[in-house]
Amino acid sequence: MRASRASTSILPLLSVCLAGCSNGNGHPESGNPDTGQGELLTCQDTGPVAAGRIGPEHIAYRGAFRLPNLAAAAPGSFAWGGQAMSVNTEGDPDGKDEYRGSLFVAGNDAEDAYSDVRACWVAELAIPEPVVTRDVAALPVASLLQDLTDLRGDALYGPEIYFELPKHGIQVVREQGVDYLAMVFGQHIEDEYAPDSCTGDSDPACVAPLAARPLGPLGQLDTSATLGPWWITGASLYSLNDYLFRIPQAFADLHLGGRRLAAGRFRDGGQGSQGPVAVAVDPWLDGAEAPAANTRLPGLALLLYASVTGEGSRLEGYQHPDEWAGAAWIDTPERDTLVFAGAKAVGRQSWYGWQRCPGGEVPCVEPEAVGGPGCFEAGGGTCDLGERHYCDCDDQGCDPDCYGDRGWWTQGWEGQLLFYDPADLARVAAGEIAPDQPQPYACLGIADRLFLSTPASAVEGYGIPPMRRYLIGAAAYDPDRGFLYLTELLADPESEGPIVHVWAIEA
Repeated sequence: MRASRASTSILPLLSVCLAGCSNGNGHPESGNPDTGQGELLTCQDTGPVAAGRIGPEHIAYRGAFRLPNLAAAAPGSFAWGGQAMSVNTEGDPDGKDEYRGSLFVAGNDAEDAYSDVRACWVAELAIPEPVVTRDVAALPVASLLQDLTDLRGDALYGPEIYFELPKHGIQVVREQGVDYLAMVFGQHIEDEYAPDSCTGDSDPACVAPLAARPLGPLGQLDTSATLGPWWITGASLYSLNDYLFRIPQAFADLHLGGRRLAAGRFRDGGQGSQGPVAVAVDPWLDGAEAPAANTRLPGLALLLYASVTGEGSRLEGYQHPDEWAGAAWIDTPERDTLVFAGAKAVGRQSWYGWQRCPGGEVPCVEPEAVGGPGCFEAGGGTCDLGERHYCDCDDQGCDPDCYGDRGWWTQGWEGQLLFYDPADLARVAAGEIAPDQPQPYACLGIADRLFLSTPASAVEGYGIPPMRRYLIGAAAYDPDRGFLYLTELLADPESEGPIVHVWAIEA
């Protein structure tokens, strides 16, 4: 079911209730037991933004489209895919409408060493004119320009490297007339102290995150060997290998020593950063040739909050189940902003454990004695919970009737965009403020635009609204035409693939 329309906002958060809170019988219409959530904390409208900045009032929803439902087995389909995406502004040159250019989109993300299948293959898609509808079947389908291609293979990390819950980001960048597809790779659990702590060459938790592949004259994906991989200094792997986006050339030259790419990652639980991340980097500084593999590239942290194990500031309104999955630097001749896209934890409590306990109780917390981080109130402090809110666990296992995959949960998530002021990032680059000081000046709730569906195969791990996590997969911006693209994960019930949403920047 769908969430009610959320307003534009800046933090602090306003209490409102998303649709799905209750059907009058104490249970959500979606079928979950009562979450006990009360009101959820979502965006607050604060009016127009300052001159020179892009705000929610400058973003107009254009609609959505589907990806092709490919019959191939993983990784040759978009099922459970869409976690990396980039605009190719020169793609689809024969396109006749205003949605010229193309999208590179990653496919299925299932990967393990037992199947010998590497995930996150990339395809190129022509962009259809999106449609505003609540009927997925009425959405247009993007056409395939290039089939899904393995851009990693054995050559990048070697034949022994497979990622557990892979992370992947991509961005087209032009260097000396050649288009490259820059890529970041990693997995859910990383070595925080890499590369200095790396002891072997077959550890997937300890690989250099950044690589690039030159594209052919017409954007061909498979024309040359991959360059890299390279390490990025200035942040741990937990902050570097989930998304990649362009930095406008003028800003990069003026403030960042020419660095035109930004890498980032937010991991739930606050490992790496308690908020979204942006670390500027460039393999081709000063027009130099791409460096040798395993070179350490100087990264410049523009936005990096304190890790949960460290000291410093964090995102205002932060909760451990937050999910910031993509970013885009949006610039027009008159205005600009840095936008992060994801699913904000908006419940009154967040906890490490399961969706619900055997009696249906929410929160359902892993006992701290077993290793669980605990349960936390949105306003700070720990939850005051009775024993029924703890799953019965010991060192041999936990009650099998505790429902849902183990991890971070909250009573509700809301799809959101966070807006950051590039002037703040320039001050960080100049050393005037620390990278944990910038805060968003606005946010946009996009729950009213999402389809918020969950296939039966994902209910246990992903939940259903309002307790539906992993909503957004990736963001991409077309600076030539002013379109922002977002993937909504698992939104197509037929293919279990993503749906792409489109906003026009009117500023």
